[in-house]
Amino acid sequence: MVDILGGHALDLFTYILGHISSLTVVAKNQVRACTITDLDVNTTGEVIPQSKPTQYCVAGVLESGAPFCVHFQAGVPETEFRLICQAWFPVEENRSGLLWEAVAEGKESYATLEDAVRIQEVLVLQSEEGRRVDL
Repeated sequence: MVDILGGHALDLFTYILGHISSLTVVAKNQVRACTITDLDVNTTGEVIPQSKPTQYCVAGVLESGAPFCVHFQAGVPETEFRLICQAWFPVEENRSGLLWEAVAEGKESYATLEDAVRIQEVLVLQSEEGRRVDL
């Protein structure tokens, strides 16, 4: 969860509001198994164990001094919420090349792989050690 969705959300959060100076994380696995579905969202009958945390509660202070608190949660079956991403974009509607040009020309800032790794490492380290981490 923090590898992809939570990591991207925190990256966006820090891009908009600024870097985190210290944080505390509680990470828990509330869903011990996952039921596999097919593309039509029908269960296949296969159930696999799930060992990674499904909830992250993150609280801390931004470099600006502002406090923050975010909660990421996955695997909530009682909501019956499913996010299925299926999209095909014609070439003429895919404008990602324009975005890359803007980045190359220095017109836009962007997140780096190093930013993502830093956020993930801090979240995992802090949740394992159980203490506040100053960055």
